[in-house]
Amino acid sequence: QVSDILRKHNKKKPPEDSESSSSALGGHSGLKSLIHLPKKKKKVKVYIKITGVTHDAESEFLMGIRKYQRLKQCSMVECTVILVFCPVACCIEIDIDNAILDVP
Repeated sequence: QVSDILRKHNKKKPPEDSESSSSALGGHSGLKSLIHLPKKKKKVKVYIKITGVTHDAESEFLMGIRKYQRLKQCSMVECTVILVFCPVACCIEIDIDNAILDVP
């Protein structure tokens, strides 16, 4: 989880003068840790499969990932990661089984 990573990252740093760090960041001392996150890595090749109506949930999910990792959308043959967005409409087991039928 992203929150766990940030929590661990904050524990590693020595405490700073809270008044100076929070005022420099507009009163948000928690933002200080975000400045020191590692730079984005090489692009990860991702194949995205959407198997039903998601109400654009996949876009929000991918935006969150893109804050920490560069993604390149590609075909299933070229990819290193397959993301399947499978909304459950009936029975979770049946919906998931049908969603991953053609996933190797």
